[in-house]
Amino acid sequence: MRRTASTLPTLAAIAILSGCGDPLKKPQLIEDTRVIGARTEVQGDPSRAWPRPGEAASVRWLVAYPGDPVPVSWAFQVCPAEDVAFGVPKCDSPPFESVRQLNPSVDEPRVDLVVPPELAGGNVDELAVLGVVCTSGTPTLADSLEKSGCSGGAGQRVSFTFGVQLGETTNRNPDLADATFELDAAEWLPAEGLGTSCSEAGQVPQVDAGSDHVLAFEIAESDREPLEVEYDFDETSEAIQISQFSTGGDLDRAYSVVEGDLPNRVEVGWTAPREVASDGQVVRFYFVARDPRGGADWAVRTLCVTP
Repeated sequence: MRRTASTLPTLAAIAILSGCGDPLKKPQLIEDTRVIGARTEVQGDPSRAWPRPGEAASVRWLVAYPGDPVPVSWAFQVCPAEDVAFGVPKCDSPPFESVRQLNPSVDEPRVDLVVPPELAGGNVDELAVLGVVCTSGTPTLADSLEKSGCSGGAGQRVSFTFGVQLGETTNRNPDLADATFELDAAEWLPAEGLGTSCSEAGQVPQVDAGSDHVLAFEIAESDREPLEVEYDFDETSEAIQISQFSTGGDLDRAYSVVEGDLPNRVEVGWTAPREVASDGQVVRFYFVARDPRGGADWAVRTLCVTP
């Protein structure tokens, strides 16, 4: 099987149940409740993204909200992944794990699983997680992702693949706890809460409506693991894709990439909303970092836009 991992949402791993959506909407703007990331963590060693056969692991999903968090329900199933070059992952054999959260919750959607011990010594080196996250209705699973959905409601079909460690080679998740965030060259720390009004947001930066800014993001060098290139056996650092989202204003772009000999620092422009309420508007920014082998991590930053 291939040793790659589909990412969210660049390879169409997330599909909106209601259809293709508005093509004029910018993907970096969070206007509706949306799943924007997934991460695998090995029990006892959450930095490791590839569990071994017999090990317990979890797949966590990042849900972004334009305002206050809303309860969601979900259902997922885990199976050996079919070797497909493009498109949505598929099961190569029946699922060995499934989970359903039918009562809507603001908790983080997740799947807890144990990798089948019988995969040791075999040729299955990738697992797929297929499911739905529903903002309304009842999550239902079928024998394919396309047939699964939110009965009587709306939500998203989501999928994610991750590697199984069969030998010494493994993959570790990026760790954004070591990353540096800046707003206009000033250190930008996480907010204590995720309030949707400026009075609830705590000590966060304040900017004027309609003003232009530069957001900077720098990952630690240790987050770019060395990779062995098969055709010449040279070692090079893996690329890190950074997806940028905001709940307001206008980001210059949705994605950035750190690769090759480029610096580990990324800068992106952002324009604050031009019209806000008299008491201001809280804007949240989601940064999702992914490596090409399925490792991921994310961070959230907050500011207040004042009239």
